Order: sequence, then structure tokens, then C-alpha cells
Amino acid sequence: MEIDRARLLAERLHADDCEEDGTALLEHIRRVVRRVDADVQVVAWLHEVLEWTVVPEPELLREGLESDELRALRLLHRPDDARSDGVYLAHVGLIARAAGRAGRLARLVKIADLQDRCLHPRVRADGWSPPYARGLALLMHDDVGTAPPCRQIPSAHTRSAVSRPDLLQGAGREVLFAQMDRRADSR
Repeated sequence: MEIDRARLLAERLHADDCEEDGTALLEHIRRVVRRVDADVQVVAWLHEVLEWTVVPEPELLREGLESDELRALRLLHRPDDARSDGVYLAHVGLIARAAGRAGRLARLVKIADLQDRCLHPRVRADGWSPPYARGLALLMHDDVGTAPPCRQIPSAHTRSAVSRPDLLQGAGREVLFAQMDRRADSR
């Protein structure tokens, strides 16, 4: 899909979407787009579309979305909105280990998304806010339990976080999930 087409689609689909504090969702989306390179901007423009709208996937494909871009959007989408740090971090962990171009696109967008959320957190009506810094640390191969405050994570580290996708895959994922669950349960 062309970047301009993705932008127009996002602007149309999210025209009336506002976050809990009344801020237009498009403000967040635009900030995420500014944080990524051009080859990732289509997914950045559309990264909230499966979560916030009811647009059917075939319509996105008819609009010109490539299959890898759709796979990246699926990776970014959390089908349920469980208010659980463990569930949230497990989802980020799946993105961290996703293979191929779709995995790379999803990781780059999620890193930009989490960097923006660290600066502009989304606090749900019930007071819960996802563990953005811990998710960002997970994507950047840091220890999830000792994530630094978001403002201390340098943007330049983003490229190196995805330069070795082989490190993001493997049989250790069950161990990682168990560690995340134990940490979440102990809080």
C-alpha cells in the first residue's frame, strides 16, 4: 500500500476515535508514524485499525495493503482488552519473536508505539495502564523485570533491537512467558 493511501484510510477510519482523556487517537498515530522509517509507515498509519474499527481485512487488502502488512497488523492487534500486565507482556513477547517481514514491521511499529505511550500514557477508565516501559524493554532485549523508565531508553537503540531477528525466536518462549507470569502475579 502506498503511504498516502494508508494515511487517508487511517484518517477516515479514525476520524471520530478519541482516547479516554478526549485526545484524538490520530494524534498518537501521527506521532508513531514520525518515529519510523518510510518502509514501515503504512503499518504505523494503520496500527490501531484492527483494535479500534470494524473494517474487514478483505477491505484493507482491496485498498492495497500487502499480505505482510496485514500480518503485521494482526500481530499488533490484541483481540481482548484484558487488564493484566502478564497478558499484555505476553502479547508484546509474541511480537518480539515474530519471524519474517511481518514480524519486523510489527516490532518497529510496536517500539515506536510504546515509546510514544511512555510519553503519552493511555490510562483506562478503570485506572489501569499497560506496562509500557516493560514492554519496550522486552522488545529491546532488556530484562523485563528491570526495565528503566521510558525516558531513559534511547531512540537510537530501536534499530539494533530488530537487527537480529534470530534472537527473537526459539524454544525459550515458554520460559519467557513463565517468567513474565511470575513477575506479573507477584505485583
